[in-house]
Amino acid sequence: MREPSGHKPRRTLVEYLSTGALLLALSVPALAQHHGQAGHFGGAHPGFHHGMQQPGGVGQQPGRFGPRRGQEHLPEWFQQHQHMSLSQQEQALRREPGFNRLNPAQQQRIMHRLRKLDSIPPAQRQRILARNEAFERLSPERRQEVRAAAQAFSQMPPPQRQQLRRAFRVLRTLPPGQREEILNSARFSATYSPRERNILGNLLSIEPYQPPQPGAPQPRQPW
Repeated sequence: MREPSGHKPRRTLVEYLSTGALLLALSVPALAQHHGQAGHFGGAHPGFHHGMQQPGGVGQQPGRFGPRRGQEHLPEWFQQHQHMSLSQQEQALRREPGFNRLNPAQQQRIMHRLRKLDSIPPAQRQRILARNEAFERLSPERRQEVRAAAQAFSQMPPPQRQQLRRAFRVLRTLPPGQREEILNSARFSATYSPRERNILGNLLSIEPYQPPQPGAPQPRQPW
């Protein structure tokens, strides 16, 4: 079956797991923790306004009859295999198209990523998968900008990283439009440099909206 014209074919699950997209998604949660660093990706990129482009509508869509076997993305695959044990999931992944064409080192890396996802709480795994989906829908240029932001964050001095981490934790509790308003506000600009706002904007562009839990104390705004 051919894909509808105007849409790129979906990559297989094995190709999806083999890319740096999942590594990036696994690295971003460090911003929401008190410790940890983001992953290491390409060089920094200027232009804060690009970081606020929303991921929806950029990437490919499934065919009219849905994805073929092997073309599921991680959330779909995990939903289909959620009742399996880890060893059963590993066996299912080994049967995915393209897995047997990878060299042993690549196969081991993919299995490590599966075990990593399986070991974390379901809510955290859901957020990682959502980040990865958002990253997948970006254009190649936007993906590079997000990678650059992750690397720039990891190379900051610890006090600066901690300050951006606090801002990230607050901003992710806001809807995307409100995030952009705050990032562009005069008050925020007085506290954070254009480069810092560019980094936050790019990383927040793939961060799922996480409304505050009912009854939870509101975090103090660090600006």
